[in-house]
Amino acid sequence: MPSMRAYVILLSLFFGGFELHAFTLTTSTGVKLPDPNVKVVIAGNNCDAAGFNSANALAEMVKESVDEYWNRISTCALELEVTGADSGVNTSSDTLIEALEKTPLGTILVGCSDNAALFASSSTLGVGSINTVSGDRGVLLLNNRDTTFANLEAQEKLAVIAHELGHAFGLGHSSQAAALMYFSVGGKVQKKLSIDDYDACTYLYPKDAPGGCGTVAFVDDGNSSGASGGLLTLFFGLGLMLISARLKSWKSFY
Repeated sequence: MPSMRAYVILLSLFFGGFELHAFTLTTSTGVKLPDPNVKVVIAGNNCDAAGFNSANALAEMVKESVDEYWNRISTCALELEVTGADSGVNTSSDTLIEALEKTPLGTILVGCSDNAALFASSSTLGVGSINTVSGDRGVLLLNNRDTTFANLEAQEKLAVIAHELGHAFGLGHSSQAAALMYFSVGGKVQKKLSIDDYDACTYLYPKDAPGGCGTVAFVDDGNSSGASGGLLTLFFGLGLMLISARLKSWKSFY
């Protein structure tokens, strides 16, 4: 039987762990796409300034980005599938709202734009957003107004795309500088997601454990010591579950 000290340590890990999260969501209510299996569609317009000689070239880089970042989280149900370019969709001068209006339900549209208001600064490499009202679609637009994005190293381009895709499926910024979802990805080579990125994706799109999870019932038989022992056992079990999940995350991370 674990000692009371062990219970206290586990409970501290269990409840204290929630205070370590630095991620935010796009909205306070946690808007997300209706299905975690998300189609990613590429707009068919020209993105030469951004460094892509064809929509298919952009599609290939987006696929590489999702496979290297978001599709590798074992505890997150989100699965992004790049379906290729749609020649009938053009985002060449769109704002985010205009691009969202062209996005099919339940999908993320990726394209580029030279909109002067959206990319007033060359430091804005790309922008991403989810429909914050209904959460039924998302969009990512790369800066095609100048060649700043095109001049990035390949790994930086992948990180920028992954960061903006995070916004497109519902994540906000993280206050942790090591996180992909930190407010700025320019000037650093973000090769991996951080634990905070793992936690953010898992929180918004949790993956059900095999077999599901049952309910816990407590019957008061008038024995107060039995009640407190039952609660401690419950918290002990929850603490073990959290530690196990954390260890799995660290294993995946490294």
